[in-house]
Amino acid sequence: MENRRPKIWIIVLIVLTAAALVFTFAGASSLRASADRVEYVKTASQGDPSAADGISVIFSNDARRTGIVRWITTLSVAEGTESISAGHRYMNSSDTFQGESDMDRIALLPSTDTDPAIIALAEKAARDIPAGSYTQIKVRLADHMEYLPLRANYSVGAHGYNSRNTFNAETKQTETTDKVDSVLNGLFRIKVPEDLIADISVSRHSDRDGDIDFDFYVTGYEGYGNIQDYLYGLIFGRYYDGAFYIYQYFNPDYAEYYGGPEIRTLSVEGPQKIYRIPVKSTGTSDITWHELDTDNITVTGEYPEGTEYISAGLAADGSRALLLGSREGRFTAYIADFAQGGKLQTIDLCEAAETDDTVVIIKDDMLFLGIKGRGWYVVYPDGGRYRAFFAATDGRVESAELWRNQKNWSYRYYPRPFDVSFSGGRLAVASFAGDVFENVVDGQTYKGFRGNGMSLAVYTEAGLQYYTRYKSSLFDLSYALINPSGCSVEVVK
Repeated sequence: MENRRPKIWIIVLIVLTAAALVFTFAGASSLRASADRVEYVKTASQGDPSAADGISVIFSNDARRTGIVRWITTLSVAEGTESISAGHRYMNSSDTFQGESDMDRIALLPSTDTDPAIIALAEKAARDIPAGSYTQIKVRLADHMEYLPLRANYSVGAHGYNSRNTFNAETKQTETTDKVDSVLNGLFRIKVPEDLIADISVSRHSDRDGDIDFDFYVTGYEGYGNIQDYLYGLIFGRYYDGAFYIYQYFNPDYAEYYGGPEIRTLSVEGPQKIYRIPVKSTGTSDITWHELDTDNITVTGEYPEGTEYISAGLAADGSRALLLGSREGRFTAYIADFAQGGKLQTIDLCEAAETDDTVVIIKDDMLFLGIKGRGWYVVYPDGGRYRAFFAATDGRVESAELWRNQKNWSYRYYPRPFDVSFSGGRLAVASFAGDVFENVVDGQTYKGFRGNGMSLAVYTEAGLQYYTRYKSSLFDLSYALINPSGCSVEVVK
């Protein structure tokens, strides 16, 4: 008898596929139809609308299905009158997020496997095992070295390089060298903690010509999380106009995710300087190769001793780095100007505050520092130098959204649910409005931010000049969908 089961399953699959398509197209159609009926209701207003003349705020909200329906809401102020327009479009999920490029940067990483003492220990361990086998050993690094060996990984354009490799133009082959690393390790010294234990995997192969053949690698560091990932952002620099500038000696985000308090003790010993390292081309007509010219390193600036770094970012064209630091109870901005050969400018801002009470945004070649209940500081370019702007706030209006958003970001908002812009002595702060909610799961309380609208605040040095807030039916719609996500705010002139 003929087996009919496969035909039955084919029919079932066809029905299910058709149902899924109907659901998908119906869902997309309902989203589009609903988007055309978005309503906005003003819930708060303060000050003179003309203070916001010429400012437009673009809010975007994404809801996922098979692709993404993106709603774009524009709040504009002209001649003292507010106007709101809304639209939507359907797009692929691949169009949603953009990350920072990894090109044209340099980072110093641990290179324990190049230390002669560690190589000798690995060889001894290999001699104690049969050929074709492997073993694990633990090494207390402080017994064999005072400072952590480092090497540089860097990229110029689309090509990546390693400081241990040099290029021989005659043979067109790479060769190993210790010259560059010896210079770098003399400049950047990270003391090895007494309790730092390296786990090392050693493998022995068949002996060759009477010599032992083995290899080894460090698999981890006990008690210090992922040191390699942490250090990747600890000593860090960027390429600009023929040279690398090493200007960063911290990465608070990496310390947060890669290890506990122990890993934060790893720091560069001595004065923290800005180094300019020229890049020379040693390639051929058909091979691109760039090497660090450590014979011509120069110091272009030095940070004050005791500076604790909080945040850093680059100008849009990569010609400057902007950093925020804390020293002796004061917040200070540092601008490393690569276009001027790495020149360092320091701007004292204000008394320091708790990290949870601050918002730091670096964009448009400016540094924005918001302090809860105190005000906004803006470090902005003016001619060939940077200057500071300050606007006080009492925290009664815009902070209802901004400060709740700051420490309660969720997957619904990427990259952040608020934005800032500064021009002509006016600071605009835009934010999705809403409320914090709490969920208790297995005794653990989780917080999130549920948006219901949007707000705009405008400041001058005299303080808050205008504030407006709207509630939108769009958020009622989006929270009824599957996986709403991807809200962002852009302030434009």
